[in-house]
Amino acid sequence: MLKFSIYSFIILCLVPVLALTANVKAAEVEATLSSDVISIDGQVTLSIIITGGKDADEPTLPPIGGFNVYTAGKTFSSSSVNGVTSTSVKYKYVLVPQRTGKFLIGPIKVKVDGKEFSTEPMAITVEKGTRRDVPSRAERPDNATENGEYIIDAEISKDTVFEGELLVHEFKAFQRRGAGFMSDPVYVPPSYSGFWREEFGWKRYTRRLQGNVYVVNQMDSYLFPVSPGEVQIEPTRVVVTPDAFSNFFSFDPFDSRGRRSRQHRMQPETLFTEPLIINVLPLPRESRPRDFKGAVGSFDMDVDISRTDVTVDETILLTIKIAGQGNIKTISSPDIPEIEGLDIRPSGDTTSVREAGGVIAGLKIFEYSIIPEQEGIYEIPSLKWSYFDPETENYRTLASEEYEINIEPGASAGDDAFAGRMNIPGDIKVRDILGVKTLDGRLKKKSKPLIMSPVFIGVQAVPLILLAGVILFRKRQEKLMGDLRLRRLKRAHGLARKKLSSASSLLKSGNPDDFYGEVSRAVYQYVGDKFNYSASGLTESKVVEILQDEGYSEETIEEFRELIQTSDFGRFAPGQSGEDSAGELLKQAEKWIVTAEHEGKRVK
Repeated sequence: MLKFSIYSFIILCLVPVLALTANVKAAEVEATLSSDVISIDGQVTLSIIITGGKDADEPTLPPIGGFNVYTAGKTFSSSSVNGVTSTSVKYKYVLVPQRTGKFLIGPIKVKVDGKEFSTEPMAITVEKGTRRDVPSRAERPDNATENGEYIIDAEISKDTVFEGELLVHEFKAFQRRGAGFMSDPVYVPPSYSGFWREEFGWKRYTRRLQGNVYVVNQMDSYLFPVSPGEVQIEPTRVVVTPDAFSNFFSFDPFDSRGRRSRQHRMQPETLFTEPLIINVLPLPRESRPRDFKGAVGSFDMDVDISRTDVTVDETILLTIKIAGQGNIKTISSPDIPEIEGLDIRPSGDTTSVREAGGVIAGLKIFEYSIIPEQEGIYEIPSLKWSYFDPETENYRTLASEEYEINIEPGASAGDDAFAGRMNIPGDIKVRDILGVKTLDGRLKKKSKPLIMSPVFIGVQAVPLILLAGVILFRKRQEKLMGDLRLRRLKRAHGLARKKLSSASSLLKSGNPDDFYGEVSRAVYQYVGDKFNYSASGLTESKVVEILQDEGYSEETIEEFRELIQTSDFGRFAPGQSGEDSAGELLKQAEKWIVTAEHEGKRVK
């Protein structure tokens, strides 16, 4: 009996110890790759998972040669099973290969609760594959249009997509190497009505087709449909005009039929691609989260707060980062709840977008200022943000952790180190103003000769100044009449302001679609006049190239991109932009044109 009691006592003592041990889970760090063999036009996701531990630093990546490395966000999760609570943090990075070969990713170091962990090295192989920008097909493109020396072709990556899902419209123009010279072809893209569009410029490469070598210019347009239904992408047009020099020796001057043939070949020719039909599916209504705001793609969210212990007179910064693949520019911030005692205000957002492996990827950062109104302890609940994943055809909801903020009293007026130091005694009398002593007698100004008078000299100079002005004006007019490029340069700013004034009238009269088109035309016409280009042949990428060549700053070029993209969104997605945003676009266009007038190289 005594023996049984001793055993029972020992077991009872061990139960709490075992229970405490069961609830403590050691920290673990693991790194994985989505694939260890990829092609040169692909990409791989590196995931670093930290399980357990209370305080973990951000991973330190080793140098990874042969890849461009992009941060793809951080996610936090917590779970409790049978009384055991486990937490994990996942960091994601996207690796885009620069060249082929075999590469080794060295150990990744992470500090958790003051202890350093290292992952195992990982190998990755990048194979040649088929790049999007270096095609290897030898056959003629499907549905292509050609005139013997010039071929154009347009394709889409998908013909059935969900509303807001990415599809790529790929346009290629082939010009046979060694053929007769041609003037610069005029590229007329579709209007892309019903889509939000992103473009990243032209790609240029060579390709062999049926024994001939062609120079290929490729434009990939990344499209996001804004509404469900059947949508048509209009044909892309290219106007080709043979150069006169290329046909100078190609005809018999004594052959009338040869002259007629040559005249026919000299006429401009317009090539068209086939129209393309896309079936846009509506997003499912069942199981749609209440906080869903239209984001479609694949995303991660990271929420961070600058401090949790502050005084009443200090400000806290709340940062929300959403990264992933999809239409990054149009996503919205999670809903921020109203918390009594805290004034939460948005303080701006920033967006970065890039093209990688045929998809749009990027990061959008929302910042909020939290201004305490009174002391106390406040809780910021978990922020939720939902998106639709077209790969799984399901909605997904991301959630942040909760934060507790401790607001302490601020410094009182009595604690001010300068209080009381600026009091001025009341018995101070001003004694630095002295009386003015009057002078006896009268002063007389000595007169000067009339010829020395400034007024007389000025009057005599007026005719000479007028004559010089007339001569300069006459010379300037003659120069303008003889120099078309200079004449266009001089009138660029004035014509742009007239077009913007016309756009303002269209907005006031209730024609928003025509308004956005007029703003876009005003900007393109300004660039065309300033640098002597045909405005009808200008595209966003072409203008960016011109501005870069003329020495404009990256800030001005980025403002132009945003201006044109906002204008296109208003044109091709009617009803998505309000009157306030239209007014802001008009101010942005006016500001950009004024900035462009004072920057870059000027035509003399």
